[in-house]
Amino acid sequence: STEDMIGFVSNIFSGPCYRRRASEFRCSSVLESNNSLVNHNEGGSDHPAVKVLYKDSFLVVVDKPAGLLVHRNPKLDRNARHFVLNEAEKLLPGHKLFTVHRLDRPTSGVIIFALDSPENAALLQKSLVTAEKQYLTVCKGLTPDSWTNEHELTDYDNKRKVKRSAKTSFITLGWLPQIGYSVVLARPHTGRRHQIRRHLSNQRYHVACDTEYGKGRDNRVLREDFGLSRLFLHAYRLHITHPISGQRLSFESKLPSDLNEFLMKIPLVKQRWIDA
Repeated sequence: STEDMIGFVSNIFSGPCYRRRASEFRCSSVLESNNSLVNHNEGGSDHPAVKVLYKDSFLVVVDKPAGLLVHRNPKLDRNARHFVLNEAEKLLPGHKLFTVHRLDRPTSGVIIFALDSPENAALLQKSLVTAEKQYLTVCKGLTPDSWTNEHELTDYDNKRKVKRSAKTSFITLGWLPQIGYSVVLARPHTGRRHQIRRHLSNQRYHVACDTEYGKGRDNRVLREDFGLSRLFLHAYRLHITHPISGQRLSFESKLPSDLNEFLMKIPLVKQRWIDA
């Protein structure tokens, strides 16, 4: 809604880690009081911190830092030693987490895991079908107010190329005319590999500092002149219906400091209807 968009823009720099509504669980009340549920990387750890935003007897919501794989994947990095999954399990002794969706390694933000059983994972995956995911990104070009991309995306299935349907809705939150980029909210309706990045690249709106689908020259300017050294894609918000209680849950992840600092360096021109 327009009201949500106005609130989103106002919280870009200082949004809460989670949001509560009257019909939602009180996210903070279910966290163990004797556990900070944050990996503070004591002892000079070489990986970013993982934080648990919410936990009940069925699921766990984690704030994923950029730079970590969600789980072990030798095809992507056989030498990686730290993963979101096992770092979160360290914060929840006696529990086993199950992956039900993924975020790319350079992407930060909200990710959800099932707790303790494959049966819970199967139920949670069904709930994800109707979940709403919102991502904040900065992309090349001055984008329209809103648009939808339904371009099919090609993936490999047993080494065979397969075209799959894909749909992403985009809303422009504001523009960065000084550098020719836009601040955009992306809502994927399907879950294809690199969907947001590929849909934006398909229209030449490359995500800032995307080393796979973007342009090296553009990325170098952002890195050297503005200090942006990683992909600007953040899983900002997740709305999901709890598979057991039926209550609607809403979780938010504050924009990480490196992305925040980048935006603070450049004047943001908001859309007229947001200013109204």
